[in-house]
Amino acid sequence: MIRYLRRDDDTIGIRRELGQMKLVQTNLIPILCEYHSDEALFDVALRLLVNLTNPTLLLFNEEMPTDKVERNYYLQHVSHLQSYKPVLASDKFWIVLTDKLKLLLVKVNS
Repeated sequence: MIRYLRRDDDTIGIRRELGQMKLVQTNLIPILCEYHSDEALFDVALRLLVNLTNPTLLLFNEEMPTDKVERNYYLQHVSHLQSYKPVLASDKFWIVLTDKLKLLLVKVNS
């Protein structure tokens, strides 16, 4: 999926489709929370999550689209990002994430 996201075009069709499928809410966050001990899976899922949650303006070269169709794509992506907020605010997700960060900080300080 990360490879496909790199090839996403100006219509951000892949991101829009994954957002419509609710991939972040139904798959990525549950994978990160349940399989946090699997380092490789956690790493890939986290990279994918970061990629999917890039700000919309960044995807459109920091300019608001003027074309009606592109603006629709822009707004659809913003809507998907906003729908991620509740699941990204879950306690379980942040507990797992802080535990992983603690482990990284301990490795750095050692």
